[in-house]
Order: sequence, then structure tokens, then C-alpha cells
Amino acid sequence: MAKPKQQQTRRADADQDVREMFDKMTRAYLLTVISDDLVEEHRRSPTGHHSEPLARLLAWCQRRPLPAQYAVKAEAEVGRLTSTQPS
Repeated sequence: MAKPKQQQTRRADADQDVREMFDKMTRAYLLTVISDDLVEEHRRSPTGHHSEPLARLLAWCQRRPLPAQYAVKAEAEVGRLTSTQPS
């Protein structure tokens, strides 16, 4: 038996609400752990096994939609990624 459309819409909205709440809690946690030591840990070993805070930060960054991701263009210069190619 198929669910009524209204119930399916509410479910999609609820899923989005939960994702947004989880993302908000994750960002709040990550703001408490980002430090010069964490940046240095990543600089020393960008691949391989990381501490839990760094692993969580990297996982969060990788889960972001492409337009919301950041990339280091050059030392100390950060830019946003886009899904469109330059002309």
C-alpha cells in the first residue's frame, strides 16, 4: 500500500530537518577542536591514520556538497569550490 503524498513530503522534510540538526551539532563540535595543533597534525601527515578530531573534521569536509566545500589554493589562501567550469 503506497503512502499518501502528504505523508511522503513530511518524511522528506523530517529527514532534511534531522540532517540540518546533525550538521549544526557537528559544526559546533568541530569549532571546539580546531586548533593550530590539529592543522599541524594534518600538515605532518595529510593521509593515513588521524586523531579522532582530525578524522571527524576531514569526514565532515568530504561530506559537504561541492558548492559548500573549501579548497586551499595556495599557502594561507582558501577558496570555494564550484560545480561549474570556468569559460
